[in-house]
Amino acid sequence: MFRSSFFFTIIVFYFVAKACCDDPEVYMNATSLIVYNGFPEENHYVETKDGFILNIQRIPHGRFATKATKGVVVVQHGLTGASDDFLINLIPGSLGFVLADAGYDVWLSNSRGNVYSMTHKKYNPSQDEFWDWSWQEMAEYDLPAVIHYVLNTTNATTVYYIGHSQGTMIANAQFSVDKDLASKIKLFISMAPIAKVTHVRGLLGFINPYVTQKEAELVLGKKAFDQNSTLTKWYADTFCTFLPAQYICNGLSSIVMGWDRTNLNWASLFFYTRIPVFTAHSNEGASAKDIIHFLQGIKADKFQKYDYGPDGNMKRYNQTTPPEYHPQNMAVPVAMFYGDNDFLADRTDVQYLLDNLPNIVHQKELPNWNHVDFIIGKDAHQLLYTDILNIMSKYQ
Repeated sequence: MFRSSFFFTIIVFYFVAKACCDDPEVYMNATSLIVYNGFPEENHYVETKDGFILNIQRIPHGRFATKATKGVVVVQHGLTGASDDFLINLIPGSLGFVLADAGYDVWLSNSRGNVYSMTHKKYNPSQDEFWDWSWQEMAEYDLPAVIHYVLNTTNATTVYYIGHSQGTMIANAQFSVDKDLASKIKLFISMAPIAKVTHVRGLLGFINPYVTQKEAELVLGKKAFDQNSTLTKWYADTFCTFLPAQYICNGLSSIVMGWDRTNLNWASLFFYTRIPVFTAHSNEGASAKDIIHFLQGIKADKFQKYDYGPDGNMKRYNQTTPPEYHPQNMAVPVAMFYGDNDFLADRTDVQYLLDNLPNIVHQKELPNWNHVDFIIGKDAHQLLYTDILNIMSKYQ
């Protein structure tokens, strides 16, 4: 009798949750999210020198204006992310919308291999060659292509650049070696900044010492690490809608990103309003090689290019070890924001950047924040985005 009553209660709660919290944004892409929330939107396509076609979204101005007045900003997502990352919170907590309403011309980038950038001039996603890249190629090809395209399209001479996680890593790498590109950056806003990743914690930090690169390659394969799918959407819209399951959904993220349940968006005693939306847009694709490059960095304790082994390195780099990046060579003004409970951008690794970047104009540690609070935290607007807007206003 108790078992029947228990399962009946579970079913009732499930359908109540579905009835009150079924969110259409679970199934929306970036274009739909922008339009749904009342903003203008444009799709642009950027070709990289190595043949990828990147789909980037533009929000040319805010809801209450006819044009942007404060400049152009490029926003870059992190590992397995996409432009969605900056659109999936409520409007005051979505950086893309906050920037547009504040008067900026907002360009949301999408790196190769995510759901928006799955086209190549020569290869298709079923071929291994399509996936033969890591964040190194994003730094060398994607980042310059996007920035130059935005400059040419807007006739601007400089842009603001905002990166999250891997979006900061590729900037720290490329801005330190490409002085011409660096000169086009008015200000670099670095959220959850990474370069060295030696002190990664959580699940990734736990398993890395016990996994060899060959084992990782066997598990991950040579193609996509993960991409959003119908199954992911179902998981988000069904399983993660019901409160007890939401703790599981949040927990699965937390063992990788860091613990901070208190900064999620509560709707009431029973439901998180945005957990299904966040989950549906959480894994937008990456290459297995990109993941392996991160694992190499943890073991090497260096901010370096992809390690192909002594023979492979000699062929590619004319030396037996992969070349290192040197952030101290980057002259771009940087504002850094980091969380003290971030498993992926650990405070010790952040210190490496604080010690080596020569032009840090602002820094702020956010207590209890994890890796994704920068994009989906309920207090992101008050604790982070207001600061970002204030700093950007000083560089107009």
